[in-house]
Amino acid sequence: MASCLLGIGSNLGDRRSQIVSAVSGLRAHPQIESVYLSSLHESRPVGGPPGQGSFLNAAARLETSLEPHALLRVTQECERSLGRQRSTAWDARLIDLDLLLFEDLVMADAQLQIPHPWMIVRNFVLAPSVEVAAAMIHPQFGFTVEQLQERLRTIPPRYVVWGDLSFPERAEIAERCGGRWVGFSAKDPVGFVFPTGELDVEFVRSAVTLLTNSPWCEPNLMKPCLTEIWLDLVQAIAQRELSGQELTDFQQLNTELTRSLPTPKLVVMVRSDRTSDIVATMERELIRLKCSPFLTIPRSKRLVDQVASAVLASN
Repeated sequence: MASCLLGIGSNLGDRRSQIVSAVSGLRAHPQIESVYLSSLHESRPVGGPPGQGSFLNAAARLETSLEPHALLRVTQECERSLGRQRSTAWDARLIDLDLLLFEDLVMADAQLQIPHPWMIVRNFVLAPSVEVAAAMIHPQFGFTVEQLQERLRTIPPRYVVWGDLSFPERAEIAERCGGRWVGFSAKDPVGFVFPTGELDVEFVRSAVTLLTNSPWCEPNLMKPCLTEIWLDLVQAIAQRELSGQELTDFQQLNTELTRSLPTPKLVVMVRSDRTSDIVATMERELIRLKCSPFLTIPRSKRLVDQVASAVLASN
């Protein structure tokens, strides 16, 4: 039997009844056992069309002999039986069942991605999940569910958003979040990646100086502060590009430079045709190095809304 974690939400109709009915449907399945339901948590809608009502959210831990795609089909059938109709992304819904974790499985295809990529940024997912699955481990990042929720709860609203974003997009994201962007006004938005593939040590120094003297380092930061300056990325690039004494020297320098920099609450990487190779490399390196958890968002027309939603959902 596999241990699994589901996120459950509803913001239409009798929300409590919808959630209870969905869980009853899961419990009735012959290949699902030991369904533990969290308490219900109210949350505001984040992203999606305006004018939606508040959500009730819950989490359920269960044991199953079903394979992941079979469990997905069971959850989708539960949704359909309760009247769920899929239309606009992040629209209001009678019931929503998301497969968050399935043992230590990491997989992605056209139908299913495990772990659920957005679970690490959503307080409304992690808060109920802690009640039923605090010790379950995110297999990519190595944090327990409780540790992921604690990061969102305790780290001030500092955000790294790195990738192929224009300067107007950065400004719009910060405005939507009610915060500000701290970064280089004339640097390529991809940042820290140079045509030669080499690390610019002086640029790294200047980046650290900029962050150190900005609201990013304020101990009682209240409003979101966003930046493209990301020292974990520098470390990952160094691991890829350097070796021997050169790598050792840079690691010592990086440790010295980052000692004064606080941890970001969340890292978002934006993947595009321009950055797909470097993003894939960085994902592998950052997972290997056990750096900050991150969310990768493909570039699309909804990019600004998605990044802003990730920031807002984590607060």
